[in-house]
Amino acid sequence: MTADNVTIQGCIIEGPTDVNSDQAALEIDGSGAKIVYNIIRGKSATTWQNNDPISGVKLYGDNNTFSYNNCYYFAGDGITIDGENFRGIGNWVHDFVLRSGGVHYDGFHYPKPTKVKTKPALIQDNRVEMWIPVGVSDSGMTTALGIPEETGSGALFVVNHNLIAGGGYAIEGGHAGATISNNLFWTKFSPNCGYYGVSSSSFSSGAKFSGNSYTADGVTASSPYTP
Repeated sequence: MTADNVTIQGCIIEGPTDVNSDQAALEIDGSGAKIVYNIIRGKSATTWQNNDPISGVKLYGDNNTFSYNNCYYFAGDGITIDGENFRGIGNWVHDFVLRSGGVHYDGFHYPKPTKVKTKPALIQDNRVEMWIPVGVSDSGMTTALGIPEETGSGALFVVNHNLIAGGGYAIEGGHAGATISNNLFWTKFSPNCGYYGVSSSSFSSGAKFSGNSYTADGVTASSPYTP
């Protein structure tokens, strides 16, 4: 989609069928899109090869809303965001396809910014499950939530009230000023939430963590999490 102010609602979106390194089931290049209440999934996911990284959704415009979507069967980044004032609320991102060979992919993925952003991105009320296969040495090559480390981008990123499980680290990145609050870090796949823990050392000491807790059942908060 290249037009602005497009609404995509109540659809089943499956793809791609022509596998290469730069395709996704859905790509939005315009701004002001509303993608809500859809099923978005990979096609023939179990047959994809290690050198075919397929993203689920790519959102390049500004002021886009991505909410209440069920996203699964991807063998690359789930939701890639590269625009300001993004709103990602109430999505379920899960059942990624195993790849090996040193590749890295995220549930929510925020790449190195291509432009300075002045309005924050919001990730809220999502359920993100980046499963960890038992005995696979590449477990660390996934992240449930990858947020930016660069000045001017990480400081404009709010991660609030999500249920997050799995990955090498559950979350990575985070420049000074990033806000990580009121999230449940689920031990569904690992007693540490992520294979190596919740958050990596890449987080700046200025990132703000508050009100976060572990959960064993995905509902009830147990011990608090402090990085």
